This record gives sequence, C-alpha cells and structure tokens, in this order.
Amino acid sequence: MRHFDKKMRKYAKNNRPDIPPSVAKTIQNTLESLPEKTTNEHVINNTRRNIMRPVLALASFFIVATFILLPNLNENIAYAMEKIPVIGKVVHVITIRNYHYSDPYHDLDVEVPSLDIEDDKNNADDIINKSVEDLTNTLMNQFYDDVDKLGISRFSLDIDYDVITNTQKWFTLRIRVSTIAASENTYYEFYHIDKENDKIIYLSDLFEADTPYQKTISNDVKRQMKEQMKNNENISYWLDSEYEEWDFSNIDKNQNFYFADNGNIVIVFDKYEVGPGSMGTPKFEIDKSLYNEFLKAEYK
Repeated sequence: MRHFDKKMRKYAKNNRPDIPPSVAKTIQNTLESLPEKTTNEHVINNTRRNIMRPVLALASFFIVATFILLPNLNENIAYAMEKIPVIGKVVHVITIRNYHYSDPYHDLDVEVPSLDIEDDKNNADDIINKSVEDLTNTLMNQFYDDVDKLGISRFSLDIDYDVITNTQKWFTLRIRVSTIAASENTYYEFYHIDKENDKIIYLSDLFEADTPYQKTISNDVKRQMKEQMKNNENISYWLDSEYEEWDFSNIDKNQNFYFADNGNIVIVFDKYEVGPGSMGTPKFEIDKSLYNEFLKAEYK
C-alpha cells in the first residue's frame, strides 16, 4: 500500500488538473460563508450547529471532487482509478506510463501497467513490474530502431493489458503485444499471483513433480482441435499434416494459461503457434476432472 500511495502522490504532483473557474468559485464561497472564530463560549454553543452545516457541505464537496470531478477533469487519473481491482488481498493496478508515436508509416501505442500488492511479503509486484518494464522497453527500442532503419516500410506496435482473474486466492494480469509488419502477429504474457502465499506462479507450479500433466492436457487439446476441424471446414490447426515438424505435439512445461470462471484451466497459444494466422490466438478450456489428480493439494 505504501508503494501505491507514493506513486499516486507523485502522479498528482506532476499532473495537477486545472480546476474550472465555477468550481473554484464554489470552494471560495463556501469558505467565506464559515463564521469567524470567536472566544465567546455562549456564541460558540449557539452557532455550533450553523458552523457544522457548511463544514459538512465542504467535506461533501471534496468527496465529490475526489471521486467525481477529478476523474472527469483528468482522463489519465480516471483511467487509473477504474483499473484498480479490490477483491481479497488488494492488488492495485494502474497505468503508470502511456507512449504514443505516429507518422504516415508507423504507429506506436503502449500502456505500461504497475502492480502494488497489499502486504506483499515476497516482492512479487516488484518482480512482475521489472519484467513488464523490460518487455516494453525492449519492444519500443526495437520499434524506434526499425523506424530509423526501415524508413517508409509500414509497421506498428501496440501493447496493452487487462486483469482477467481477480479472486480471493488468485490474480492474473495479461499483457497483449500486437505487431504489424509484413503480417500481423499477436502474443501474450501472463503473470499469475497466488494471493495467499504471495507467490508468482507458472503452470508447472500447479502440479506435483513427475506427473503427466503436459501429456494429459496436450491430448485434450488435440481432441478439441480435431473436433473443431471436423465440425467447421474453415478451422485449421497444424495437426496430422504433411509437414510433421510443424504439427502440434505437446504444450510447453509453462504454457500460457489462465483460470476460467468455473475453475478449469484455459490453455492459450500465440498467433501462428499451432495454426495459420486465420486462427488468431487459439484457446482451449481443459476440464479439471482430467488433471485434478496431478494438482498440488493447495490448488485442488
């Protein structure tokens, strides 16, 4: 929480919104309406109620200014406030930086999030923030290098994020990276936090050692692929094709994933990872009954 407060104070200091004249006048009129200080005890007692009314009105005004006027006066603050989830252990998520660049051939649009975890004992938020910063800096540096080197070649970079899971026990932040050059490509970075243990979690951390979770999940992914292709001729995956080296065989040990609302694991592939670009970023929900016996006790 201290980290979050410090960030917001720094942001407020550097991004002071201009208060409209009508609002400033309302504040001034309210202040001027307060009775002058007196040492007469009888007068104090008689006017206490009248004093409290404008004071309470002023307090109400500042509450409205903080939560209604301020977000509407400053678009960045409004955006940051609406990104703050508050379920279970509080994980604050704010956009700390926005980067925009555009010319007739190139476009860049980047949102950089920052996490602050309440009572974080293992610095999971700092580790994730560093990873996100390294990722965005690397991609933006490459973008600007390409602008200098490639000139009028058209390309773009778009990075944004969203919170896709925020329960009493679990938090997942998803970073989406989209690039357009000769073709469009999209891939994701997922960051998972076990709130109860303040731990960053990868897919392999959910399962007991030496269990066949990869094979079990991979087999169900293949089953779903085949079923989808059978039912829709426009669906195509790299499976049982003439180019065997391209075919999907197994998920990675720490394949991208997230939890569906029903608790099932959803396996996520990047664009072109298991099929042609027309398939986008395929997702496959795996029923928990298939892998439940392999899960560690705390994740069952």
